[in-house]
Amino acid sequence: MAYYDNELNIINDFIEVSSKEILMFDKYGEKVLKSIYDFTRWENSSSKTDPPPDMYSIKHKLMMEIMRVDDHTTVNKKGIIYNPYRIKENKTYKEIQNWLKKNNISFNGNIFVNTITDLPTDEDHSYEKYLNEFVRVIKKHDESYELYVKNHPTKKLIYFILDESSPYFKSEEKEIIIKAGKSVCAQLHLFFYDRNFIDVLKKSKADYIIWYAPFKHFKSLDNIDLPKVVIFTKENLKDIKNINYNINEMYSMEE
Repeated sequence: MAYYDNELNIINDFIEVSSKEILMFDKYGEKVLKSIYDFTRWENSSSKTDPPPDMYSIKHKLMMEIMRVDDHTTVNKKGIIYNPYRIKENKTYKEIQNWLKKNNISFNGNIFVNTITDLPTDEDHSYEKYLNEFVRVIKKHDESYELYVKNHPTKKLIYFILDESSPYFKSEEKEIIIKAGKSVCAQLHLFFYDRNFIDVLKKSKADYIIWYAPFKHFKSLDNIDLPKVVIFTKENLKDIKNINYNINEMYSMEE
């Protein structure tokens, strides 16, 4: 089991995020954030034998479903989900575990695997894969909404999205090749204002959205940083600023 296959690892990393890296739109977002920080008052029900959703808090009257999205996943015509990065990640993790065991090394810490697929960039990850996976994952969890409510009828629902995608940018130039050390003049992708994604969240069953995107690192001449966490409520999603991004003009900053 790789590092982020454990929901508790996701929450523990999230809690370590600096307040300067969190974007909220109203006091209700702040209230949700504080409830997560009070994590000793939450029950973990994320094992395969537990009833959904993944976690709930009697004190805060909240329940939370945790999900992962990235920009590597492909669903073929037969409906089979294929993610070359996750396959490589899990394979590498098992290799590390076997090596530790073979060499009689006792290791109690966490192993975080950051690997590469060796695929060409357009086959490895893309904005289109990113958006399609986002839509698929949200819809999949929406299908379980009645079960969440049945198990916790008095609690509001949080969708906690771990977004493992790279940062993207918009450019009208064609056939852009990203290389380390190369400067590109382009428009930064503000994922939390992207109409394609916001429309999906508006239609979702969640009362609150926590969008945790820890890997959107890049260097800019203006020292711009994207937030690592964005918190929405169903109410402020109605009024959120929208930017219309064209799939054909979007490029990953990652090689």
